[in-house]
Amino acid sequence: MSTDHVTTHRRDRRSVTEQATDWVTELADGSADTQPAFAEWLKESPRHVEEYLLASALYKALDRVDAGHQIDVQAVIAEAAGNIVSLDEAPVSVATPVRKRHRWRVGLTAAAAFAGLAFGGWLLVSAGNGTRYTTDVGEMRSVELADGSVMELNTRSRVQVRFSDTERSVRLLSGEALFNVALDPNRPFVVHADTAAIEALGTRFNVYLGASETTVAVIEGAVQISSPATPLVEPADGGAAQTPASPLPATKLTAGRGAKILPDGRITELTPVDPAKVTAWRQRRLMFVDEPLQNIVAEFNRYNSAPRLRVEGGYARARELTGVFDANDPLSLVQFLEKLEGFTLQSTPQEILIRAR
Repeated sequence: MSTDHVTTHRRDRRSVTEQATDWVTELADGSADTQPAFAEWLKESPRHVEEYLLASALYKALDRVDAGHQIDVQAVIAEAAGNIVSLDEAPVSVATPVRKRHRWRVGLTAAAAFAGLAFGGWLLVSAGNGTRYTTDVGEMRSVELADGSVMELNTRSRVQVRFSDTERSVRLLSGEALFNVALDPNRPFVVHADTAAIEALGTRFNVYLGASETTVAVIEGAVQISSPATPLVEPADGGAAQTPASPLPATKLTAGRGAKILPDGRITELTPVDPAKVTAWRQRRLMFVDEPLQNIVAEFNRYNSAPRLRVEGGYARARELTGVFDANDPLSLVQFLEKLEGFTLQSTPQEILIRAR
């Protein structure tokens, strides 16, 4: 690869997905002088590693699906042109198959963005009313949106993304997401969650759609919270879509502040927030300060399918605790409770029951 070609890769303003597919096909040619530049590109961002792994996996999959190369890739792409979306994938193998380029190069970028592919529970589906991303129990994913914004999804989350010429709309249907929003003055970036519309004002913020309230925390910049113009396409609980009885005054939330929003749209709390605590889930940590045990148990159950935790009795549910735990290790909470007075624990292979003594 020439010096000019390397520089082009470094300064490429196209999507990371397109850059990754270029690297897959360059490396497939087996040219030794591509390795240093490729290593530099990988080091620039963890996102580059993720996209390269996806592109490499799809490169192999194309050969498995059509070993005789009978499929007209360009025709398939043309037919599905209206359904092209971005796609992340869990790491598989970093090895790139050494083979000639033939016509798969034409279709590789499109395949990496193809709607309807699912890998290991991480699912992306493109539909007429937007593109939906979901994560399963214990999964977390980072998605680079078409405008360059980055959306990080926590476990058991569902979002629907729809961009137009006038607005960038994200509907949080369940779970939690952290948004790092790219600047675009001509297209507001708005997150809809139950009866709240959260508009980014050049910012980084976290939204958690809980069972009884929506929590918003601003890490950088500011957001404006207001009543949505239209109800959710699909509410978190699967019931009827909700809108406030009457529009509520817009509330501006600045960095280091958080808010709790009830299903009727009322903001019940405006409080300082600790950014480290708000984003601890990205390191699979759960941080609690004077939190009722019933809420702590619910959080552990978001991340783990077994063993499930269950707490019985009003006193046990309301007992407030403080601690930092591994989200993927429910037994760390059990061991913590065993050291405290006032609890009894009963274990089965699938469930741990917590009661007051």
